Amino acid sequence: KNKAFDTVSTFKNDYEYLLKQYLYIGGMPDVVNEFVNNLYYGSEMYFTFYKQKYFIQGWYVEPFYYLVLDQDFEETEIPKDYTFQSYIWEYKAKDPGECVQAFLDTPLWNGKTFYEVEKEITWTF
Repeated sequence: KNKAFDTVSTFKNDYEYLLKQYLYIGGMPDVVNEFVNNLYYGSEMYFTFYKQKYFIQGWYVEPFYYLVLDQDFEETEIPKDYTFQSYIWEYKAKDPGECVQAFLDTPLWNGKTFYEVEKEITWTF
């Protein structure tokens, strides 16, 4: 038997269920619903859209809720000319639902809204 093949097969059989828990391909309603629900709690979440990694996160500083979206770079991927000026998108409101709705309704994705492109997003939790 080919040892390399056996190693790959063993890994796939033993760990496939773990990989499915961390990586989802868009168009899965349960994953999309979980993502949107987590926005209300300000959970830090990561995803990829057209080969660009993003993170979204929220927090509360009395009396406002904040929700921000920005690119996510691995340390080795940060462009030399990149300087943090501000987030790609940010919203502040006295109600977390207003922040979430603003994110869902803003055409951030090549002129489209979140629900128009959610099938093109790769989810990473």
